[in-house]
Amino acid sequence: GATSGLGRAAAAALARRGARVMLGVRNVEAGARVAAAIEAETGCAPGTITVGPPLDLASNESVRSFAKDVVGKCPRLDLLVNNAGVNFVPKAFTPEGVGVIAQACGADFVRRGAFLPQALCPLLQKLGDPAATVSDTAGDVLAAIAEVGGFVHPPESDGGNNRVSCEGPVSRLVAANADYVVDMLSRHLRHLDDHPGAARFFAAVLGRHTGAARRTLPLLHEPVRRALDSMGIDARRKNWRHAGTFLGCLREVSDATEAEARALLEAANKAVDDIRPLHDLIEEMERVRSEHFDDEDTEEEGAAAAARMEASMRGVIDASAHSDRAKSVDIPAIIVEWNRRVRHESSLSRLVDGVLSSAAPLLESADPRVRLAAAEVCSASLGAIAACDACSAPETAVYDTVKRLHPHDVPQTHGDNERPVRLLPRVHQLWPHLMMSLGHRLGPDILPEPFKASLELLRRCAEVSGGDFIARRMSTDAWPQLARVLKVGVKHADSESLVKRMETLYLGADGDTFFDDVRPDVDEDGLGGGKRGRETAGSAPQKTETVRRAIMKTLADIGASERSRMALRDVAAAAVSVVAPFAVTSGSDGKSSPGPSAAPSPVLISLARDAVKSLATVAPDAVWTALAVNATGHSGAPTPAAPRWTGRLGAGLPTLPSFRDIMPVHRAGSAITREEAEACLDLLVECGIAIRR
Repeated sequence: GATSGLGRAAAAALARRGARVMLGVRNVEAGARVAAAIEAETGCAPGTITVGPPLDLASNESVRSFAKDVVGKCPRLDLLVNNAGVNFVPKAFTPEGVGVIAQACGADFVRRGAFLPQALCPLLQKLGDPAATVSDTAGDVLAAIAEVGGFVHPPESDGGNNRVSCEGPVSRLVAANADYVVDMLSRHLRHLDDHPGAARFFAAVLGRHTGAARRTLPLLHEPVRRALDSMGIDARRKNWRHAGTFLGCLREVSDATEAEARALLEAANKAVDDIRPLHDLIEEMERVRSEHFDDEDTEEEGAAAAARMEASMRGVIDASAHSDRAKSVDIPAIIVEWNRRVRHESSLSRLVDGVLSSAAPLLESADPRVRLAAAEVCSASLGAIAACDACSAPETAVYDTVKRLHPHDVPQTHGDNERPVRLLPRVHQLWPHLMMSLGHRLGPDILPEPFKASLELLRRCAEVSGGDFIARRMSTDAWPQLARVLKVGVKHADSESLVKRMETLYLGADGDTFFDDVRPDVDEDGLGGGKRGRETAGSAPQKTETVRRAIMKTLADIGASERSRMALRDVAAAAVSVVAPFAVTSGSDGKSSPGPSAAPSPVLISLARDAVKSLATVAPDAVWTALAVNATGHSGAPTPAAPRWTGRLGAGLPTLPSFRDIMPVHRAGSAITREEAEACLDLLVECGIAIRR
């Protein structure tokens, strides 16, 4: 209250009488202006009126900090003026006071009264505060309230639900009161200009501290939609400050969706196992019917044929080994659970589809932080959609079995607005944005961390699509860009015209304007250099090394997995000619080091060898040819042994020519050293496609 009214007048009166005055204010800048004005009015010496640190009387931590500063600066305190006040004072408590009230009043007050509806949302907003002291205090208070309210242990009604039993008390507290928490969150997100802390509020509800994302998924459709709207093209520039926070929230939503979808997949597989006896019995009855009855006989003989068929089917049921277990199947319960799961899976897939559609364009953002977060969100969203898509097969099996028994009792699988999202069309939709982030000529500059995140997204695309779907695209779109980075490296140059073109396509901002004082380094190939254009050329080799390691690791990971291996089908032959030199180079004199940069490090060489071995699982002939040429490139290097027929099979059969006859020594002047030739042979042996003599 020292900046206006009675408080300002009291400070001025004390200064006229020669007192040294310290003002306690919330806004230090406003307090400094008032102090200067009082000194000018009273004519006192400069420094007579001082301003302490920010003082918020609603926070005990702020009061303690102010008191500590006063004790340190003033040897004694003669007068304290308590002047802060307003005409109407609402009921307000500090976070610590809220925790004390909960502990004092007990569990009934916390769980049954109006305490939680009034206190929980403000505490969650404090939990998202950027100040560590405030957020940590709010977290401790929430944990204390959860303990007092009995949220420490899962309720008995949850039984053996593993999802609930592994959650923390704060998560159960938020999930139990999610209705009004999400309602308040939605209200704030609808009016983001009036509630600038809404993004942090959203992050606090879904964050690691609460872990309530999975439990609140059914209620998150509107908050997620509001967050996605704020990152749309129309609102992206206005809400750029919230982009990182919202992307973090969407990552939590995607991770929670994937976990929930995997739990639904387990339930669907269990339903298939439960209904299998009934399925086997139906198959047995259908087989007997097709062998002994046909439609023409049934139409001619009418009721007699139908009676014989019914008697025959009863005989099959009585004699079948599946009869007893089939009778124990609770078909109504299976239908109800199937309907619940299918609708939930469809809802989850549509929720995360919106996340993927909004995050994909941000892969082209010129802000590396946005690009990194967007790649992580897209990767998590693809995993969630893949998990939802995997539920389709077992759910269809359950539906077909039950539909054959009760064709009129099974509800329609999906309405017009409830159809689940399919995976492959979403990979197709994501692909152009991903290619722009992997060194495309018109794409953003290459920085190691965002580039590695995009490579991880590429690996996830190969994994979830089974590899075959993107095999041709890998050859025509992705590999030319990756090969250029491996050969040329990450260079530093400037292209103002390209920057100007990028301004018209800009998809994310880290300031009030697009490229005010920060311009990316982009060379003529679209290969960006350093950190927002402020690095020296000396940092390029380190970035090149990091990026090359990431590419090698991605190739090795894709080839090592059976689910993604076929993505390298069309690119393996071309890739091995680029990757192999990194795996076998000595780099001793710089002549054989690939690319214009320094010799590869041992880590890069090891990763390149892993990549070659992965490529050998897809295209062994191409790997053998590329390595064998160098393995025989030095006259003093050992060569692989030629295959020989053994045992009876080899009697009288001609022997194969020696390896040297097939691969003669290179002409004079070859750059292949003996060490590199031996390394090629060792790599051939490690790939399992050659034998050392």
